[in-house]
Formats: sequence, C-alpha cells, structure tokens
Amino acid sequence: MQDETTNREKAEGMKVESVARRWAGIHPTVLSYVRSMVNRPEDVEDIVQQVAVAILSDNTPRPDERHFNGWVLGIARNRVLKYWRDEKRHRVVMFNTDTIDRVAAYYLDNLPRNSLVIEALEQCMTRLTQRARHLLELRYVRDMKPRDISERLGLSSRGISVTLCRIRESLRACMNERMQNAE
Repeated sequence: MQDETTNREKAEGMKVESVARRWAGIHPTVLSYVRSMVNRPEDVEDIVQQVAVAILSDNTPRPDERHFNGWVLGIARNRVLKYWRDEKRHRVVMFNTDTIDRVAAYYLDNLPRNSLVIEALEQCMTRLTQRARHLLELRYVRDMKPRDISERLGLSSRGISVTLCRIRESLRACMNERMQNAE
C-alpha cells in the first residue's frame, strides 16, 4: 500500500515538474500577451499568477504536450476576458471579445518566432555590462523615468536618456544579428 502511495506521489511530482518546465517556456509569451491587453503592471502580474495557478491546479485537466501552449494561452485569454468584464463594471472597457481573441490567435501563431526573439534578447542581455543591465532594470522593470533614475544615481537626466538609447541600439543590433543567424 505504501509503495503505491509513493509511486503515485513520484508520478504526480514528475507531472508537476513537466508542467513547470513547459510553463517556464511559455511564460514570456503569456506575460507579453497579458501586457498587450492590460495596462496596469500589478494587474498583469495578478493575471499571469492566476494562469500559473490554474495550470498547476489538480482539478484542471492537462492536455498533451503538443496542445499545451494553446491551452495555456486559452487560460490567459479567459483570465483577460474576466478582467475586462470586471473592469466594465467600474470603467469604460477598451477591448471587446473579438479583439482579445485576435490578439490571442496572433500570439499563438507567432509563438515560435516569439521564442526566438526572447532567446536572442536573453543572449544579448548577457553581453551587456552590469551597469547597462542595472539601467535597463531601473527603466523597464521598475518603470522609472530617466529623470528619476538620474536623481537616484546622481547623473544628468540627458545622460541617462542618451545611455539608455545607446543600450537599446546595441541590443537591437545584437538581436538582429542573432535572428538572422537563427533564420
């Protein structure tokens, strides 16, 4: 009896690990999709977490591997629709169901390309200096304006803007090169 329980626990652990690995692969696409449909960063995070919880839930039937990405984007689509239904009660709605469906279809159709872009960006980010990565984090992760970054670091606002522009140009050139080599 205990061997059956242990085997069941191991099998379940392997399923969760497999789902977690596949989630890690599609997470950037889900995040990008939700960001394209929802303005507030805290709401984006909430929705993405809801999707993660849903795919790991025991009572959620999981599809086979080849349908996993579409299934996850479908869950994300449903969470975005729920978000906008809830928002409709409080504000003017920016998107209708058709728009949300079209954006979801676009992301699903372009998933392989999006994965290449994300991989290229990650590789190019490793080439940047620690200072450049820190500036990008302040600007795009913490959503600080160049003026705020300049005050925090004791540098000129214009200097921060120019530096960020150069970093973006460097990333763009690196990514273009990587994407051409990949295709």
